[in-house]
Amino acid sequence: MHALNKSRSVQTIRDCTDTIATVSLRHWDDMLQIRHLKSEGALRDQHFIITVKSDVDDAKFSVKPFAELIVLNNRLRFTVSPESQYPEVADSEDEIYIEIERNLAKFLKNKYSVDVTLVRNKSSSERRVANRWLHQ
Repeated sequence: MHALNKSRSVQTIRDCTDTIATVSLRHWDDMLQIRHLKSEGALRDQHFIITVKSDVDDAKFSVKPFAELIVLNNRLRFTVSPESQYPEVADSEDEIYIEIERNLAKFLKNKYSVDVTLVRNKSSSERRVANRWLHQ
C-alpha cells in the first residue's frame, strides 16, 4: 500500500495517541511504540500509529511513523508500511511483525472482544519474484 501519511506532527503523536505497547528492536538500539489514535467508536474507526521511540523523543515538528494500521474485516492492515518507511529496520527485524500483531490483538480483544490477525504485504521484490515464477 502507498503511504497516506509519510509523517505526522509531533503534536498529534504526543497529544492524540496513547502508547499501548512497546517492542524492543533486536538489531537496533531503539524501541517501537505502538500507539492508538484516540478515538471512541466502532472497530472500523480505530487507527494505530507505530513510531520509533528515539524519533519521537528527538522530534521538534514532525515524526516519520514506522507504520500505520487500521482494522478491516477483523484483519490488521497497513496503510503505511514499514518496508516503505524504514526498509532497513523492516528487513532485519522480521520478528517485530509477530510482536505488533500480538500487542494489537490483545488490545482489540480487551476493548472490542474481537480476534484479529495481521495482513503482511509482500515487498515489491517478493511480488516481482512471485509474478515471474507465476508467468513462466
